[in-house]
Amino acid sequence: MNGVIKRSIYDTKRVCKFKKDQTILVPAGIRKLVSFFPRDEVFVRFDEKSNDITIYRSDTQTVENRMLITQNGAVRIPSEIKNLVKLKEGDRLSIFVDNEFNGVILKKNHLAYERREEVGNSPDDL
Repeated sequence: MNGVIKRSIYDTKRVCKFKKDQTILVPAGIRKLVSFFPRDEVFVRFDEKSNDITIYRSDTQTVENRMLITQNGAVRIPSEIKNLVKLKEGDRLSIFVDNEFNGVILKKNHLAYERREEVGNSPDDL
């Protein structure tokens, strides 16, 4: 494949809201798919090419934007990423799952919001 990495990305057809405390809620079903558990350390980064926010399990070599998964599945989005993506309270982010790397991808301004079910305050929403 000439050194090109092909990723397997799954559209969950769900959205989450960016909250006042700079967090988003990752639903329980999605956390289970990507093996995110309470108090797990994850890293949050901004992908300049796609303008996406990615959340992956932290590894010992990662030093960028380490965050903890809360008991209810919330993850804090760092201020610098919030500013780059121009997020404000109430913004909706489409939730995708990266099956190859066991992570979550959040896309702002993704098309077809009307087909998506919004994740509320329940951490058990998929």
